[in-house]
Amino acid sequence: MDEIRGRKFSVLIDKSRDVSIKEQMTVILRFVNDKGQVVERFLGLQHVQSCTTIALKEALVSMLSSHNLSISMLRGQGYDGASNMRDIADFFNYVPLIVSNVCASCMRKDALLAKHHDVLLEKIEKGEIMTGRGLNQESSLASPRDTRWGSHLKTLLRILVMWVAIIDVLEIVKKDSFKPTNNGGALGLIGKMENFDFVFILHLMIELLSMIDILSRALQRKDQDIVEAMHLITDVKDS
Repeated sequence: MDEIRGRKFSVLIDKSRDVSIKEQMTVILRFVNDKGQVVERFLGLQHVQSCTTIALKEALVSMLSSHNLSISMLRGQGYDGASNMRDIADFFNYVPLIVSNVCASCMRKDALLAKHHDVLLEKIEKGEIMTGRGLNQESSLASPRDTRWGSHLKTLLRILVMWVAIIDVLEIVKKDSFKPTNNGGALGLIGKMENFDFVFILHLMIELLSMIDILSRALQRKDQDIVEAMHLITDVKDS
């Protein structure tokens, strides 16, 4: 703690289970010392009730606070393992289910387009969106393809734009379904879409995939120049 003396720092975090089968969070500080060297110093172990994102955050903030380290000086975080990435995987598992449920029949597709049309008209009347040639034309909803990340971006953008209409159609499916499994499916999807984590990840992945999409499309061009491609890769990494 004498060595760090108010410097900006990063944390490296891992978890391990002790002999009493308690989950422990290991915290390492990484910073630049007086000699300009990047050093890593063991800060301590913190018992955690679970390894969820929220639990790890609370444990980290508590440990930093106990050593009078300000969270505002934190400049980087590194975590071993990817168990918390399951939120992203879970999100992409639900996206095709939402699309397939909403577009399972011609009647549902028609209802989706009609609802979306009503939403657009309402927004136009309120002046919330612009009108003009080529605007507000895309209104179809298709499942993403595993081999094309651009298709994932397209699907997520459509879900965001057609959000209200999709929820409305799922509500209709929930009410009209005679089979409990169908009703539960629609109800579950509505609950998932209205969950903060789902909405947050939707915006996060749109932001991330939008950066990658330019590079992805450029690398698929037959006349791509290798020098230009390397510049694009560097730009995406910087972004």
